[in-house]
Amino acid sequence: MFGDFDSNLRLLKDRFKVKVYAKGLDVFVAGEGTDVTSARSALFQMLQSIRRDGGISEEVLASLAP
Repeated sequence: MFGDFDSNLRLLKDRFKVKVYAKGLDVFVAGEGTDVTSARSALFQMLQSIRRDGGISEEVLASLAP
């Protein structure tokens, strides 16, 4: 889910201007209210893609790119 060297987490940080970090199986998002809400929504899209396709699809990653 996090990508090579946490690249997917960095993508969320850059796209939504939030702080994102993982501790164990938990992912924490901090920042301004609307930015956090958008980043959480993107995380759920990523998770749905993993469950549906076995990985994060290129379409999902492209929709998150800044």
